[in-house]
Amino acid sequence: MVAQLDFTSKTTLNADANGWDPANARAMVYCSDLAYSDPAHVEQTLKTWNLKLDTFLNVGDTQAFLASRDDLGIVAFRGTQPTDLIDWATDANCALVQDAPGMVHSGFKRALDLVWPAVRAFIGEKRRVFITGHSLGGALACLAAARVAHQSVDSAKTLTLFTYGQPRTGDASFVADVNDTLRGRMIRVVNNLDLVPRVPPRNSFVAHYGHCDGVVWIDFDGNLHGSPKYWDALLTLLEVAPEPDEVTLAESQVPMKIRLRGFRGVLAKFQPGGRSLASLLDIGESFLGDDATRLVIRTIGKDALHEPVAMIVDHFMDNYKRLFDGTTGLADS
Repeated sequence: MVAQLDFTSKTTLNADANGWDPANARAMVYCSDLAYSDPAHVEQTLKTWNLKLDTFLNVGDTQAFLASRDDLGIVAFRGTQPTDLIDWATDANCALVQDAPGMVHSGFKRALDLVWPAVRAFIGEKRRVFITGHSLGGALACLAAARVAHQSVDSAKTLTLFTYGQPRTGDASFVADVNDTLRGRMIRVVNNLDLVPRVPPRNSFVAHYGHCDGVVWIDFDGNLHGSPKYWDALLTLLEVAPEPDEVTLAESQVPMKIRLRGFRGVLAKFQPGGRSLASLLDIGESFLGDDATRLVIRTIGKDALHEPVAMIVDHFMDNYKRLFDGTTGLADS
């Protein structure tokens, strides 16, 4: 079912809002979803939304649409399957390469380069631009916004970035540059235990990745939290060092092999420098007793952590759309 949106109305899109706005978050999640469609469906849907399809881009594996109404522009990038993104998170595929604002994922850079001339020209023609995407599309949206903002302070002021289930895109220099140039004009939505925002791993044998500011985390019950402390708590609790399937314990010089069971985390296989499970005991009462941590722990407890597929389901586009229908605002910020 196509959402009933009217981009001539501020109840659908408030172009005067730079950062978080519930109407804008809903409008952009539906644009991100539409980016998965074929050109005919995109054009037909945009017409019902009172938008014009300027260009439908489909080059290699990169797909996006450029839409407008007067001097308002929307750039929406298509995502990919979460299992494909996990493949991109392996050491063989997550090498960092130089881009304008810093070091970025080589595969994301190549994907954006395929359509960059058209995207850059379109953004330059508009007075106000929203850039959005889900999954891989979120990474491309982030990188596109970063390039524009890095090149021109005036251009940065025309942009607002909304991403959903976005993987990590660049290193610390990239993150610092984006945070400085976009300054509150970016919203990065993470649904519950969605795995994709935690790949590529922060630390691997070949690269060190980070996320930009603006995170909005959605808990198990569908409440939206604008404070980064929830996301930080989630990372502390879930991004642990890898555990082997079996471990040998030596007691009284008699080795004993035991089978480790329970949730180990898909990311753990890619993160040799992460936190060990045992070290969680050393975090301290201040962290474990914090209200944000307690809420995150309750969220984790409600989900099927022994089934990594639950983290994939949280990434599905339909779940992000559903959560923004009827949204009135953030539970806290």
